[in-house]
Amino acid sequence: MKVLDTKKIKIGIVEYPVKMSMRSMIEFEKLSGHSISKLDTLEDITILFYCTVKAGGSDKTYDQFMDLIDDKPESLSAFSDLMIEKGEKKQTAR
Repeated sequence: MKVLDTKKIKIGIVEYPVKMSMRSMIEFEKLSGHSISKLDTLEDITILFYCTVKAGGSDKTYDQFMDLIDDKPESLSAFSDLMIEKGEKKQTAR
């Protein structure tokens, strides 16, 4: 997912826009306490997923978002796939 790309990920029966933007990256750094360049844990990926959903226009709190993905963990896999796709495209462009 490129910066400023907006994609949609289905969580349950609702599609949520996810947007990788400066806002989502800064929000990630505030919530996680470390740089966006360090995505080492499941918690990091989950926080980034939340931040991109929030940047896409959602007004859900982090706890509400966690409740959503606890019930639909496949949505986290879909988000991870978007992130992997971004990394693979970046590497092939070199």
